[in-house]
Amino acid sequence: MNRELRVLILEDATTDAELIEFELRKAKISFISKRVETEEDFVKELRDFAPDLILSDYSLPSFGGQEALAITLKEAPDVPFILVTGALGEERAVEILRSGATDYLLKDRLSRLSLIVLRALREAEEKRQHKLAANALLTAAREWRTTFDTISNGVCLLDSEGKVLRCNISMQKLLGMPFNEILGEKIWKLLGCMSESVEKCPVIKMQKTKLRETSECSLSNRWFNITADPIIDGSKKIVGSVYIITDVTERKKDQEEICKLNEELEQKVIQRTAQLEAANREIESFSYSVSHDLRAPLHAISGFSGILIEDHYDKLDEEGKRLLNIIKDNIHKMGELIEDILSLSRIGRKEIDLLEVDMHKLARAVYDEIKTTTPEREIQFDIKPLPPAFGDEGMIHQVFFNLLCNAIKFTRLRENAIIEVGGYVEGQENVYYVKDNGVGFDMEYADKLFGAFQRLHTDRQFEGTGIGLAIVKRVINRHGGRIWAEGEPDLGARFSFSLPAEV
Repeated sequence: MNRELRVLILEDATTDAELIEFELRKAKISFISKRVETEEDFVKELRDFAPDLILSDYSLPSFGGQEALAITLKEAPDVPFILVTGALGEERAVEILRSGATDYLLKDRLSRLSLIVLRALREAEEKRQHKLAANALLTAAREWRTTFDTISNGVCLLDSEGKVLRCNISMQKLLGMPFNEILGEKIWKLLGCMSESVEKCPVIKMQKTKLRETSECSLSNRWFNITADPIIDGSKKIVGSVYIITDVTERKKDQEEICKLNEELEQKVIQRTAQLEAANREIESFSYSVSHDLRAPLHAISGFSGILIEDHYDKLDEEGKRLLNIIKDNIHKMGELIEDILSLSRIGRKEIDLLEVDMHKLARAVYDEIKTTTPEREIQFDIKPLPPAFGDEGMIHQVFFNLLCNAIKFTRLRENAIIEVGGYVEGQENVYYVKDNGVGFDMEYADKLFGAFQRLHTDRQFEGTGIGLAIVKRVINRHGGRIWAEGEPDLGARFSFSLPAEV
């Protein structure tokens, strides 16, 4: 003990008590003691002094060791009780020990007191530790039983043959049977779903694999998930198993409902897709037919206008000449519009040929191609390193062509026109942009930019049909990418688009 040993001595002879204390000190036992002679004092110090050891004379005038032992066993049963007496017959000594005394010692042999005391203390400590361990086990068992019985899932403990050793309350409710009817029964007989196919039982399968096995079965119009875990001893032999049975009826119903909804949704998607494809084909066919059919009268107007200019121009007055030039300009615009409509229609029908595209080389080639149409313009063209893309090179050529044409057109009023092309990798896609310092636009109208025939500037300010950006959007959409624009009036614009980084 780390603290001093508290020793209660029941002795009416002062010299005998001093001899007892002497023997304890001689054995180098650190202690404090109290001596009592009466029952009243003994009971009081047993409570207040709380001794670790009691040394008691057997016979006192009014109160003896037999009575003290009885009180100790009732009030402090864990405290070692040693009788120290002058004379005690063997039969009486055995009777005293059977009554509950730890040991006894004759007073003429006090030299052995230290041995008896140390042995008694050691035995008392062992009993105390055993009692603590037993209490801990009882507490753990009580807690385990409480937890076991409050688990919402059905749980069974089985032996190696699949017979029920124990099951919780949830399992009893699930089977609709009391424990005494479940005990000793084989689990697959209790679960009617397994009665016709024992080999499918998780316990049987587990015996072969020594691994967790799972199964599902229906019982009383409900569905259950069964998990069987083996209990393996030190020799790696299966000595039992744990069955956990979960009611998954609601989950099954939800899954069936989700499957049903998915089937209905899939059917609706198929129908809507077919309707959309048919509508797109009709629109594309209509656009192509209209554009194609407009060419004939337009060629006629263009031809007759050309005859007037060539053969009768000198017969027209100034107003006639002006009107004829207006017709000529509008014929040209109409031709461009028809071409753009045809391009938009063709993109919807054209198969995409996915190949790796050198975007840097393509952007440079497109700019050089466009620049030849405006040799008088001084334009600072800056092309940054561009990551390669996977796509249809012809279609992406059209994207760069339209975006760069726009940039050149809308920087026309700038003395120092600047156009920048750049790109970067962002996650699973590559992003490219065309930026200029032109007239820009108000972001309030950004959603109109990519619609067919949508224009933010009049044709008197800047020429165009209003279809170029619609073509760009359709190309990017067909590649599974995105397109967006940023701008500010008189501060330029930036058009960005993304393409998948890999096929």
